[in-house]
Amino acid sequence: MEGQRSIVMQGAEPAAGVLYLVGTPIGNTGDLSPRAKTVLAGADRIACEDTRRSGLLLHNLGIKNRLVSFHEHNQATRIPELLEALENGEAIAVISDAGLPGISDPGGGAGGGGPPARAHGDLRAGPLCGDDSPGEQWAALRPLLL
Repeated sequence: MEGQRSIVMQGAEPAAGVLYLVGTPIGNTGDLSPRAKTVLAGADRIACEDTRRSGLLLHNLGIKNRLVSFHEHNQATRIPELLEALENGEAIAVISDAGLPGISDPGGGAGGGGPPARAHGDLRAGPLCGDDSPGEQWAALRPLLL
């Protein structure tokens, strides 16, 4: 389905060419879900707000993956790089310093909720989250999909 966006719900994870929004623990690292840990451990790269802070979290979880910074000051150059990596079949996880990546976190700044009007090629995205609203999940994905 070229030009369509899809949400990844089942199957082996992380899947090639999929962008994952991964909620991270706000306090206790034991709050990270097993699925989130699996995706983080298997992702080809992890885009995060602060590589130092996220690196510490991943180190404490025994995860050694390629971290790339992804924040409001570099998203204009980072988004094309991440999209190219997704098109080349990489699995990418996006995390914030704590909680689910959202409006003011990596990839944020577009504001508003709801699905974007168009998607980038065949980009597949899958949120790994708790109780956050679908609108917040789409708001976080919006810059990568437009």
